[in-house]
Amino acid sequence: MDKVDLGEWPPLTSDAAELFMALSSGRRPGKVSDQAWLELKSMALVAGTPDTPRLRDPSRLLRRAESELRQKAAAVEAQVASCHEQLTPLVAGFAAWQARNDSPSSGFEVLSGFDEINMVITDALRDAKVEVLTAQPGGGRSASTLEDSLLRETELIQRGMRVRTLYQHTARFNPATRYYVERISEIGGEVRTLDEFFDRLIIVDQTVAFIPFADDRSSALALRHSAVVHFLRGVFDRAWIRGVEFAAEEPREISRQAVDSTRLAVARLLIQGHTDEVGARRAGLSIRNYREHIKSLMNRVGAQSRADLGFRIARSNLLDGMDDLDDGE
Repeated sequence: MDKVDLGEWPPLTSDAAELFMALSSGRRPGKVSDQAWLELKSMALVAGTPDTPRLRDPSRLLRRAESELRQKAAAVEAQVASCHEQLTPLVAGFAAWQARNDSPSSGFEVLSGFDEINMVITDALRDAKVEVLTAQPGGGRSASTLEDSLLRETELIQRGMRVRTLYQHTARFNPATRYYVERISEIGGEVRTLDEFFDRLIIVDQTVAFIPFADDRSSALALRHSAVVHFLRGVFDRAWIRGVEFAAEEPREISRQAVDSTRLAVARLLIQGHTDEVGARRAGLSIRNYREHIKSLMNRVGAQSRADLGFRIARSNLLDGMDDLDDGE
C-alpha cells in the first residue's frame, strides 16, 4: 500500500466509512457509491469487487496513520524550537531598546495598511485575558464583516472575556446588524447604541487601544501608554453609560427614541456648521439620509433655507428635546 496521504484527517469520507461498516456487518447496501468503493480500495481496505467484496484489516492503515502523524508532529515541534531559537534574542534586544527609549511617545505605534492593522489587532485579541471594548460608529456594517466579528467575539466570550460593543442608533435599522446582535447576545455579548461617537475605537484589557490615523482608515495608531489607554477607557465607559441597550427584539418605543435621538444629533451638527459629509459620518448616516433628516426638520419648523433652519433651531429650545420635531414615524 502507498504511503497514506493525511492532508486531512480522517482520510475517508463518511460514505466510505459507512460502506465499510455495512460490509463488515454482512449487509449488502442497496446501492454502492462508486466513489465510496474507490476510496476504500485506494486505502487497501477492500479488495475484489462491490459484488464480491473482501475486507482488509484497518489496523494496518491505523499504524501507518499514527506513524505519519507523529512524524508531522515532530516536524512542527522542530519548527517551533527553531522559531524560539531565532526570535528570542530579538525579543530581548527589542526590550533593551524600548527600555533605553522609554518616553511618552514610545507607547505609540503607527500601523500602515489594512493587513498590518488586522495582524496587530488579531495578536492583541489572541493575548486578551479580561475584556474587549469596541466602538463602531456609522450605520450597519456588511453581513460578511459582521459574520467575521461574530466568529472572533464568540471565541473571546468562550475564553471568558467580557465583550462590549457600541454602535450608533442608525445600526438598529440594519437587518444584518440585528441578526448579529441576536446571536452575540445569546452567548453573553453586550451591545448598546448612542446618537454620536467620535470614531472607531478598540481597547483590549486596558493595555492597548487602537484608533484610526487616517480618514480612510488605511492607517491606525496602537496606543500602549497606560495614561492614554486609561483616558480612552474612561471615554468609552462614559459613552456606554449614555448608550441604549440593543436587543434583537425590542419595543417600538425604543426604536422611536433612536429615531428622535438621531434627528436631534442632525440638528446639533447642522447648527455647528459641519459639511454634509462630516455631519453624515458623525451621525452614522448616509449623505442621502442625512439630507432627508434636514429636509424633514425644515418642514417641521417651516424653514425656507438651511440658514433659516439653523437660526430657528439655535433661537428655540428644540435641542432640549424632540417632541416638536416628531413627524409621527
